[in-house]
Amino acid sequence: MISFDAIRAAVLSELPWTRLDELVRADLAEGRSTKELFDELRALSKEIPRIEGVTPDGIDAFGDTLDALVGFCPADYAYENVPPNKTTGQR
Repeated sequence: MISFDAIRAAVLSELPWTRLDELVRADLAEGRSTKELFDELRALSKEIPRIEGVTPDGIDAFGDTLDALVGFCPADYAYENVPPNKTTGQR
């Protein structure tokens, strides 16, 4: 689970797209699905614009991350689920 504190730090950073990408990829590598992450982050979507100091870039990066989780973006940017053997090292 990505904590709200981690999301807040990412959207407030100077590189919000990069920081959010790192969070999502880390969770995907742990075996979480794009649907799980989308549902989790979507539940926070109303809170993001209320974060004190958040910029339009931070808000856009969060929205772009949601879009990439469901594939509503160019294919090169869409997140994909990691096959189970890639997360556990087992076959």
